[in-house]
Amino acid sequence: MLKFLALMLGTTHMLAGHPDNLLITETAMIYAHDAATVGMGHSVVTKVVKGLIGTLFGPLYYAVSSVVGDKVIDYAKTQSGSSISDLLTCGARGFDLRVLLTSSGNLKTAHDYFKVEYTFEKIVQELKSWGASHQGDILIAALSCACRDHFYEGTHGNCQACWDKVNEVLTKEGLLANLNNWSSSTSKVNSPFRKMTVGDVKKLPSNLLLVKDWQSNYDDSQECYYKDNSGKHKCYGHSMLGWTVDGVPMNRLKTYVRKITDIVDVKTGLPDHEDKLWNTQAHWQYSGTSITAGTEFSSSIIKDEEGAQVNQRMNDMIPFLKHLNLLGLDNVCNHGNAIYQTMDARNNKNAALKSGGGRRLLEASN
Repeated sequence: MLKFLALMLGTTHMLAGHPDNLLITETAMIYAHDAATVGMGHSVVTKVVKGLIGTLFGPLYYAVSSVVGDKVIDYAKTQSGSSISDLLTCGARGFDLRVLLTSSGNLKTAHDYFKVEYTFEKIVQELKSWGASHQGDILIAALSCACRDHFYEGTHGNCQACWDKVNEVLTKEGLLANLNNWSSSTSKVNSPFRKMTVGDVKKLPSNLLLVKDWQSNYDDSQECYYKDNSGKHKCYGHSMLGWTVDGVPMNRLKTYVRKITDIVDVKTGLPDHEDKLWNTQAHWQYSGTSITAGTEFSSSIIKDEEGAQVNQRMNDMIPFLKHLNLLGLDNVCNHGNAIYQTMDARNNKNAALKSGGGRRLLEASN
């Protein structure tokens, strides 16, 4: 009930709208990492690939208790809440959507080895409905089709079949024109995103842009449970099982965020990401080792974000970052509205300076 009230109160502090004159590659917005896992619960995660199970627990996994299985699932769910609509209420405007074509021909969603019973069609309908009633904001959905063989019910590499099904759903919803099929593998010079503005996206139905190609900038070494030559470092909580709680993981994550948002083309003075939408990873990554450690601490992705206060710390950094586009977050509903407001101030300030003849991409002045 308290969380529901917080979400409802948060809606009174929503952004007035993304400024039309900003390029979409220089507009700051919250990007929900593995957004579809918001619909993931222990009852809706179906099958788990044997390869991951063998890696973490060995061939006797199916003999262990269901409690252990639940703990593993805790390290697949990146978002709290129950729907994409919840994430929108919490401030997300960008969505990392990993689509899975099942053997039955249905489009589900997935997070690595886990299939989620949250259909792509349902997600598109939620985005379409929200965008139609919030004309001031734009929505970005970065799509990938899960076609790898290690999915239990995947398409065994038949990616085109997945994209064909995506096109079928978008056609049904009247949103096929919203899907930009450009790929950087063809020509960066001809990228439509070099000149695409927020105003251009607002001309699309429901202010929704769907893309196949973006710069993810993931760094697998950014772990809450981090091991190096000096020992085992934990990002929050209490020292135990050989893990020492210290600032190493968070300091590494902050350094990474500053590095990604400071990448500039020395010839133009503009960010080196200008040919496509680009993400800054502001969340932990998980290897088999860190998942095992997390389960020993009875933790989860959600709890790791909350314990380390990642989102709050990122909010404090936003005014001082040189460039910013998509900020990839776990657990968006923790501190999301505050981040949304901070980004609003940044976007409006840059838009005002740009209208006054300032540099095309403006640096944070603080």
